[in-house]
Amino acid sequence: MEKDLIDLFNIKKNGSYAIVGTAKNAGKTTVLNHLLQSTKERGEIAGVTSIGWDGENIDRVYKTSKPSVYLPSNFFAATTKDLLTFSSSLFKICEDTRIETILGNIYIIQSLSDIKIELIGPRDLKSMKKLFKRFEKQVDYTFLDGAVDRISSASPFFTDGFILCIASSSFRSIVEFENQVKLIKRKYDLGLKPFNLSLPLGHIDLLDKNRIVLGDKENYYYLNISNPLEDENSLLSNIEGNNWIYFPGALTDMIVEKLSSIFVDISIILDDFTKNFLTLRSLNFLEHRNCAIYYIAQSKLSGITVSSFVPDKPSILSSKLMIKIVKSIFEEIPVIDLFYE
Repeated sequence: MEKDLIDLFNIKKNGSYAIVGTAKNAGKTTVLNHLLQSTKERGEIAGVTSIGWDGENIDRVYKTSKPSVYLPSNFFAATTKDLLTFSSSLFKICEDTRIETILGNIYIIQSLSDIKIELIGPRDLKSMKKLFKRFEKQVDYTFLDGAVDRISSASPFFTDGFILCIASSSFRSIVEFENQVKLIKRKYDLGLKPFNLSLPLGHIDLLDKNRIVLGDKENYYYLNISNPLEDENSLLSNIEGNNWIYFPGALTDMIVEKLSSIFVDISIILDDFTKNFLTLRSLNFLEHRNCAIYYIAQSKLSGITVSSFVPDKPSILSSKLMIKIVKSIFEEIPVIDLFYE
């Protein structure tokens, strides 16, 4: 029997979980296949989809070989009809979700035997939530294979947790690897701070309007922009007298750099950890300016896997060293290397 990741990562029944990677060769598809196998061996059923295109033998972006997604018999998947011609066995189409992609509508299918499959799923939050809702009554677990370097796939607004796959391939030194893991931990831990914001309609009002919001302890108002870089003057002319600002999208280094004058003694509110794209330099800058970052919802990190695989050259990091470093930083999170354990 393979390592049971359902138990190891405390995957909850009827939950939805994203698998996200820090770079290429992080082992996301390998983790997904282990989760599907663990589910099968427990006599349970899973549904699976993807942000982006996954399951092909050759990566369409990087032109490198990659493992296939293996869907056990009676399991469910979301993909398009165009990709079903590549499957190696039988399946039945259960539903047309009417969610559109570049390859046509997404269909929910059920495998009639163990099959190899290509996945393609929606890229927007609303469609992903709709798709997960369709899976609910048919499966015990829903797994989402996130796109490369897209931690945003782990949003708590449509997942109950996420598994982080860390690759050594993007790092040039041990110190660089350790610092990057510390940065992820630092941004993740911001969600542990207590957050309280009094709004008549609650936090959902913020999310639905998709607009920047400025406020103080008693009042708040919406700007007619969602991206601060689209209309910098509107934000700069209205910031005075407010002590918090909500950004509906990602907070990036470019936003902090171009609008540096507004980031003084102000609280910054983001949807969740996955919207924090800041580097260490920007985080330190904001801290120096007395700007605290808060999340409306906290993503739940269920487990971490590491991969020391680097194509065409030796890795600077061994599997054991990667695990040791990651465990020293994420002390309470299970960490394994599926390729060697």
